[in-house]
Amino acid sequence: MVLGGMAMKLLVLLYAYPGQEAVLRAFEDRALAVLGEYGSVQRYVAPAVLGLGMAPDEVHVVEFGGELAYAAYRKHVRTLALGAERVGAVRDSFVLRLS
Repeated sequence: MVLGGMAMKLLVLLYAYPGQEAVLRAFEDRALAVLGEYGSVQRYVAPAVLGLGMAPDEVHVVEFGGELAYAAYRKHVRTLALGAERVGAVRDSFVLRLS
C-alpha cells in the first residue's frame, strides 16, 4: 500500500525483558510483517554479548511514504491485534523521528 505525503524516517530502539530476547524477536517478526505493507525497515539485532542492560536488543530504521502511511500502519487490524503480545515482549522502546 502506498500512501503519499512527505516521507518520514524513524529510529526505533527496542528493549527485551531480561532473558526474553527470543520473545522480542518473535514478536518483531510478526509486527514487521504488517509494517512491510506500509513502509520499509532495516532491522539490526544487537549481539547478546553486549549484556550491559543499556544497549537496545533491536534497532530499526523505519521509513514510511508519509504520515498517512504511518497512521494506516498504526490502525491496521493486525497491528492492533499485536498490542497484548507487545506488552509481554517489549520492556521498553524509544522512537525518534529522523525526518
